[in-house]
This record gives sequence, structure tokens and C-alpha cells, in this order.
Amino acid sequence: MADISNDDKLFAGTTQKTAVGTTELMAVLFRNPSGSSGAVRIKKMVFTNSHTVSSFIRVRVYVSPTVTSAGTGVTEVALDLGSGNTAVAEMFLTPTISANGTQILDMQVPGGAAGVTQTIDFPDGFDVRANNNVLITAIADGTGRILNTSIIWEEN
Repeated sequence: MADISNDDKLFAGTTQKTAVGTTELMAVLFRNPSGSSGAVRIKKMVFTNSHTVSSFIRVRVYVSPTVTSAGTGVTEVALDLGSGNTAVAEMFLTPTISANGTQILDMQVPGGAAGVTQTIDFPDGFDVRANNNVLITAIADGTGRILNTSIIWEEN
């Protein structure tokens, strides 16, 4: 995949999912749509539990979920500011999923005074080919938790 200094193909998207409770919630869908001419390489995912009380949110990442409805679109931003580049990949908040797919990550994100931002750096080769999806779910230790998710990716 290209480096930003050469092709300027890095993008980012950020979501905030409120009201995360004690049942697994479909939080974020990341998609490389059908008709895409290339692969999308996820570089980094960043998770923050911004609830003000001591709490945790369990975050799971799945590949190849069965998507019924993509959800609410998120604005994707080119990291080459001012370039006018637009992302091919898409992010959505609160998708409708009939089957989660295959789980590849399971982690806890603490919140409150002991809150820690959790960052996942993906190795080169974690590509999302055309017509493929990545699902992020959330389940908390209580009601009303807030999950912030940022994804940075590279397109070829």
C-alpha cells in the first residue's frame, strides 16, 4: 500500500455511540463497498469510554458480518487536508446486523477517572477487499456508557 507522502490516501472517521448498556450493541460498521477498485487497509482503531463514572465497555471486532441495514453514515475525512480526496470506504453508526460474522478482537475499555484510551495498530496486510465489512460491537457493565471509536485507514 502507498505511503501518505506518496499518494495521500489516508482517511479517518470518528463516531460516538451513546447509551451503551448491558446487551451487545451493534456500534460501528466499516465497509469497503462493492464496486470498489481496490483494497482498504485499516491502520488503526482507537476506542475511548467517555462515561464519567468508573466503568468499562467491552469492545468486539468481527469480520464478514451479515448486514441488513448499514445504519447512519459517518463523515470520512481525508488526512491530506485540502486535497479534495474522497474516501471509497464508508463508516456507519448503529447498523442492523443479522449475524455478527467471525470475531477477531475482544477487549475492555475502562472509563471514568481510571479511563484509558485503547489503541489497536493493525499489521500491514489487514486488508478489507471490495464488498467486505468489519463490525464493532459494544457491551458495558452498566447503562448509559459512551463509546467513542476512531478508525484510520489507507486506500490504494
